[in-house]
Amino acid sequence: MKSLFAALFFATCACAVAEEYRYHLKATTGLQECVFDQQGKEATIVFSKDSDSEARFILEKILELGGINGTKGKDEWHGAPFDQAIILKGKLEPKIQRTASAPDTAQSEDYQEFKLEEVMVRFPLVRHRPGKVFDTAFLETHFSFDTLFPEGLEFKGTKINFDKHIAKSEHAVGGNGG
Repeated sequence: MKSLFAALFFATCACAVAEEYRYHLKATTGLQECVFDQQGKEATIVFSKDSDSEARFILEKILELGGINGTKGKDEWHGAPFDQAIILKGKLEPKIQRTASAPDTAQSEDYQEFKLEEVMVRFPLVRHRPGKVFDTAFLETHFSFDTLFPEGLEFKGTKINFDKHIAKSEHAVGGNGG
């Protein structure tokens, strides 16, 4: 009986370990935020109310810039390669939940709660911006937070130290790009 309790305890602890996920904001109605695990498996998410408030603030500010939605990996936009590696460190609840269904709303959808602990960006980060002529765009390559936020950012009256929000390159961790 003791071994059963020990096994259950360790299994519960294993689910509570924070992992890194690639983030993507989908252009769709209904739930738009998703993460990809290390194997590329996608999960639609809703952020937990227990998420780190500074990390949520930084993610919101990145998305507010426009032209940055995060990518699963290297992508192409009209044939031009780019990468938007927004890395979320946190805990993805294994329990799948469903949104409420009501008339004149989006259809009920599956999602998992995600407790965000940290947000990181892997540079260079490519931001796409619409051009002045139909079907054109500018692809800006950013090599640091300094070009994304030249004035910096403050959270609750304190200037954010971006150094802790820079992800290591994929080359540094044995990846195949970055």
